[in-house]
Parts: sequence; C-alpha cells; structure tokens
Amino acid sequence: MKDLRVSLSLLIKSREAYTSLALFKCLSCTKCCRGLLVPVTRIDIARWINQGWEEIAASVVEVRGLEALRLGSTVIYALPRNRLGVCLYLYGSRCMIHDVKPMVCELFPFAYNLKNDTLGIHPWALSNCEAVAKGLVDLSLEDKARFLSIARMVSKELRNVDAVKEDYEKMIAEARRRLKAKAKDSSTYHSRPFFSVPETVRSLHILSTYQFTCNLFAEGFNHHRCSLLEVKPTRTSHLKDSSS
Repeated sequence: MKDLRVSLSLLIKSREAYTSLALFKCLSCTKCCRGLLVPVTRIDIARWINQGWEEIAASVVEVRGLEALRLGSTVIYALPRNRLGVCLYLYGSRCMIHDVKPMVCELFPFAYNLKNDTLGIHPWALSNCEAVAKGLVDLSLEDKARFLSIARMVSKELRNVDAVKEDYEKMIAEARRRLKAKAKDSSTYHSRPFFSVPETVRSLHILSTYQFTCNLFAEGFNHHRCSLLEVKPTRTSHLKDSSS
C-alpha cells in the first residue's frame, strides 16, 4: 500500500491543482446524484485513505457491463447506489462527502470527448441540469485548457481499470481493514463528521455507515445507463458549440 500511494502522489497533486476551479454554480437540484453513475479513480481512493476517510473508500463497489464498457473497461469502480439508483452519499439535497467528492463530480457538468479530445457540457447535463439550463456555467480559455488536462488524466485512469484492477482491490481492502481496526478500538476512536448534513447525520458512527453499505451490497444495485465523466460517441454532436 505504501509504494502504491507513493506512485499516485503526483496524480493527487494534479488533482489538487484544479480544486480552486469552481466555475459552476450548483443549484443542488441533485438530479445528477440520482440519475448518473459516479465512477472513482485510484486517485480518489488513495486520497480518501491518506486523509483518513476510509469509510468512503471502503464503500466503493465494482461495476461491470455496459456502464463499464462505455468508459473503456470491462470493470470500473464507483460510489454505491441504492435500489433506485440514488448515490448513497446524498442526504436530501446535500452531498455528505462534498468536500472530498470524486474527481468526476468535480469535473461535472463538463465531460471529456475522447474521440475529438475536447471538453464540453455533458449531454445529460444539457437536458437535465438546472444550473446549465440557466447558464450558470462558464470557463475561460485558460481554465478550459487546465480542465481538459485533468479530464484527459481521469479518462485515461478509467479506461485503464482492467490493467490496474489489482491496485483498486488492494486499496479498497486496505481501507476496509483500517476501518474495522478503527471501529474495534472504540475506546480511542471518534468518528469524524460528514459534511453539510444535519447534526443527527453528522453524528453517525463510521462503522454504521460501513455496515449500511454492506447491507446494500447484499441487496444489489440498480445501475443506470449514464456516467458522469465521458459522453457516448453517438452523442458527440452535443459538443459542437462547447468551445464558445
């Protein structure tokens, strides 16, 4: 695990370089949290482990089938969803992990088009995102170039999951090991609060979160067709005017 985290340090620094690019005013309609798959990268998982948020890394699930194939792999890893396809970390209209959300959530509503190597508004967002509909999205040419660089990196990570599947499995296993160890040491362990949620939820014990997630694993998930990061080749026409 130590060697793996060291090898990812440069990517984590790259991720931190664009954190300040808050050029999208979210209106908290939560439609994307309810209708889209949220894939995660090794960068996300390593960051969660490094920052002590093992409960998020431990809850990551494996997704196969059409959703994975659309991102270029036979398998991808994503945040868990309930039977209705709603992200597990959505509480009302608030994201419980907003301050440490995955890179694809940071990039949204922008999407990377691998075929044309361009960055534009995600086709799903064009039809569903209230903030996009109201024109609350703007990128300067300079910021768009920086965003595109990050989007390329994330896209490459997700298209390469098959080759680095063992890395994902090791990191998730490590997160679950650490989480269980913390929970056992109840005499010294105090769960950190989740973000932007009422006090009753902020006080939720970390182990309960993990156990709740495991229960959802057993029930199975209803995966939806769309994902947050990449647009499907058949819908690239939506990006014709994305540079304007």
